[in-house]
Amino acid sequence: MKKILFMFALLLVVSAQAQQVKYTVKGVSKENGKMVYLEDRLTSTAVDSTIVAKGKFAFKGQADKDAIFGITFDKDNWQSWRTLFFNDGKTISVNMNDSTLKGSPLNERLAYYNKEITGLPSHYYPDYKYKMTKQMFEEERGTLLPAALIIEGQWAFGGKGLLSMLEEKPVYAGHPYAKQYEKGLKRMATATVVVTTGRTEEQKAADKETKDAFIGQQFTDFEMVDTLGNAHKLSEYVGGGHWLLVDF
Repeated sequence: MKKILFMFALLLVVSAQAQQVKYTVKGVSKENGKMVYLEDRLTSTAVDSTIVAKGKFAFKGQADKDAIFGITFDKDNWQSWRTLFFNDGKTISVNMNDSTLKGSPLNERLAYYNKEITGLPSHYYPDYKYKMTKQMFEEERGTLLPAALIIEGQWAFGGKGLLSMLEEKPVYAGHPYAKQYEKGLKRMATATVVVTTGRTEEQKAADKETKDAFIGQQFTDFEMVDTLGNAHKLSEYVGGGHWLLVDF
């Protein structure tokens, strides 16, 4: 009996290990002496870090197959640039000076769309960004690629539009990062947003009367997702006698 249990436990260990693959990243950068981080997008945590020396850096390790990684110099700022790739077991060669990447065909396409959609010229031309985002979600429907840029899908199609696309079960919807983001969107869909633009004078007067009735009252706690699909409550940030700006 003990032997059977041991073999079963061994099979579980082997099965878990089979889902892990090695990653090898070789990078170049002009930022000598600067710390560079390897970030797991699912957990929003840095899994490795190193210093750029003589224009080069490297990462080696093991992680979940197809985990989405980001390479960045500023792990604490979600708006800072991240060169993205899937951990598919293929060696990654990345140039942080121009955000180019060499690796598997999937990762090379991801590098292309990442630059086109989140970099220039999309930063200045929203129409171009929408066009490229739409193209990516259509052409890569049968791959995992859109999961890495799922945030841009919400920007382009709206929360309800993206949810509708995910419910059609394209390949990328099965990725853990996309699943986590989908859960956040479903929670957010239950929130009610009041639009105040274009209201009549009578409606504005009613709004003021309602607002005056609530000034000085305890805030209503609510929950929304951040750009990574993680849920946060307003109560996490208020207090301490400080002003808090909530920007929708």
